Amino acid sequence: MNKLNGYILLLGAGLMLLVSCKDDVKPVNEEEVINEVTIRLKDDHNREYNLEYRDADGSGPGVPVIKSDTLPTNTNLQGNISLLNTLVSPTEDITAEVSEEGTAHQFFYVFTDSPAPVIQYADMDADGYPIGIEIQCNTGDAYDGSLRVVLRHQPNKKGTGVATGDMTQAGGSTDVDILLPIVVR
Repeated sequence: MNKLNGYILLLGAGLMLLVSCKDDVKPVNEEEVINEVTIRLKDDHNREYNLEYRDADGSGPGVPVIKSDTLPTNTNLQGNISLLNTLVSPTEDITAEVSEEGTAHQFFYVFTDSPAPVIQYADMDADGYPIGIEIQCNTGDAYDGSLRVVLRHQPNKKGTGVATGDMTQAGGSTDVDILLPIVVR
């Protein structure tokens, strides 16, 4: 009988340990659906230039609609990027979540050809590393190419070059990876 009581006591202690650990489990951060990406840029005269990616059916068979305004040469532009999920009602603004979880996200802006415009980060997370929701763009000379926009979740922001926009050492998982045509005239 003492052996049976010992087993019951051990089983009870194990169950209590299992139940007490349950509170320590962190919720899974579900991947968000992002089907609209817009970069809005403004010059010193408040003229707006938009770069837009819209995928009306998400991962469905439809082809995304991509539109880009021609950017002026040798101009400094202030801008931001917005991310939406329009496949739900009401529309979800994913940008706010990325901002709130800034230490766990970073945008990368990579031009396909050079010389190209230059994009710099204009916002930082709580640890002083860039997020990339707010940007500055110097258009430079005439350009005709593409801009790859990548949003990484859980990047290694301390990796070599990551803070200056080089995603080679960033790691993490990719939330957004789109290609936008860029014309500077």
